[in-house]
Amino acid sequence: MKLNVFILLSFSENADSDSTVHYDEYVFDIPQTEIGKYSLYGTFVTSGLFTEGN
Repeated sequence: MKLNVFILLSFSENADSDSTVHYDEYVFDIPQTEIGKYSLYGTFVTSGLFTEGN
């Protein structure tokens, strides 16, 4: 099942330099009672920094 993005937030740091960093955050509207029906797949890029989560 494909889910549409509810909110997309994007912003950048150092936009006027050679070291621009872009951030994208996706928010999905899924009721807590249905969250177990979904799996998250994607390419998660962290600019070479260690990221921890579940």
